[in-house]
Amino acid sequence: MNKEFLYSDLFKLLPQAFKVSKLEFDEHGKTPAYSSDTKNNGCLGYVDRKPLYYVTSDYPVYLVFGDHTKTMNIVHRSFCVMDNVKVLLPRIKMSDQVLLFITTVWKKNIPDLGYARHWSVAKVANISLPVIEHSDPNHKYTVDDIDWQYMEDRIKELEQNRIKELEAYLKVANLDDYELTDEDKKVLSLSLESPHLTKTALWKLIVKMGR
Repeated sequence: MNKEFLYSDLFKLLPQAFKVSKLEFDEHGKTPAYSSDTKNNGCLGYVDRKPLYYVTSDYPVYLVFGDHTKTMNIVHRSFCVMDNVKVLLPRIKMSDQVLLFITTVWKKNIPDLGYARHWSVAKVANISLPVIEHSDPNHKYTVDDIDWQYMEDRIKELEQNRIKELEAYLKVANLDDYELTDEDKKVLSLSLESPHLTKTALWKLIVKMGR
């Protein structure tokens, strides 16, 4: 069974002390700058300044919401932000699989407003998540009742299915002896930054291997 939650049940909206611009981009910069852009997981460039948000053992992951684009990028490295984003910190530790499940469900309930800002509707959108059913029919469900394991297992299953699809295609196309390079893994979004295989990335690699 599923119950509806709000983003505020799951995440804390963080303040932004400063924002960076493209004018600060530095080819020698070490700190990634995230935006609402839909490319490269929202990272537009790097700046030569200390991060605004730090990834630590206590805060291992953040979610960057693109106000104009509805993008929801999972971030595993200390970073700064540009304009038109919201930075969310999970209230409890979540795996990437759980975050992907939540953001997929959440995004479906946010209407497309074109290039207008989406946060005003995103913050009140219902997020329907699986819960472990309680024997008491009057039980009031909270985040403590969410079935985290189901969400993680479901996403892992989908990931494996995508990989099997790729392997099947490679075999049919006589490309099954193709060895993935580091660049291929990046194209497939299999890096630690974004380990989830996307359909677009999959076809990019297939086109490359078919040359």
